[in-house]
Amino acid sequence: MWLHDAPHWNLTGFTVRDSKKGIVVDNSHHTVIDGVRVDHVEEEAVHFRRSSSDSVLRDSAITDTGLVQPGYGEAVYIGSASSNWACHGNSGGVDRSDRVQVLGNRIGPGVAAEHVDVKEGTSDGVIRGNTFDGTGISGQNSADSWVDVKGTGYLVEGNTGTFAVPGTFANGYETHNPATTPSLPNGCGNVWRDNRSDLGGVGQYAIRITSTSKCPELPNVVHASNTVTRAVNGLTNIPVTP
Repeated sequence: MWLHDAPHWNLTGFTVRDSKKGIVVDNSHHTVIDGVRVDHVEEEAVHFRRSSSDSVLRDSAITDTGLVQPGYGEAVYIGSASSNWACHGNSGGVDRSDRVQVLGNRIGPGVAAEHVDVKEGTSDGVIRGNTFDGTGISGQNSADSWVDVKGTGYLVEGNTGTFAVPGTFANGYETHNPATTPSLPNGCGNVWRDNRSDLGGVGQYAIRITSTSKCPELPNVVHASNTVTRAVNGLTNIPVTP
């Protein structure tokens, strides 16, 4: 299913399976995807791309992605890697798929890459109330967590994540700070609150924040309301905020 230059569409109540990709939203802001199922796709399930801002994925189910290319089998992909901005960027060269909300979805098992991959250059989205089953994460192309946040100003709240073998699992949630331009911070200013993480005795941290020195003015914040069980190291590698 492909939306191209088609804003303000509502996609509701259908299934996509047995395809290369599931649902791709290109330059189509204010798209709402509600109550769909995406499974058994060769690469990613749902991709908000080319500045498809102010869009929503809610109350949907995603399993069995990355059947042909596991490293590209994300359940939800927000934005584009900076290496693809020449193709998918249309806002000063940046893919500004901003303010995308991922709400109340059931994701996994069998999702081969991240359950939500938030790309650099995007900002101010919400990832809330989702259930992540990490069984089957492949570990290919750095896919080793439920959520990888390279964007800025995201709220990650009220999610429940679990992991069980088989699969590769490093941490529940991760941040990264890919360099793009000096004026564009990446992987900064994100907030985690009220998330419950069961790392299956395999994952190191529920929330691992990388390169804190790169976010001096927009630090990432992990609140004490987050909980973790069966972690190798604990809740997080940074000081917890009440």
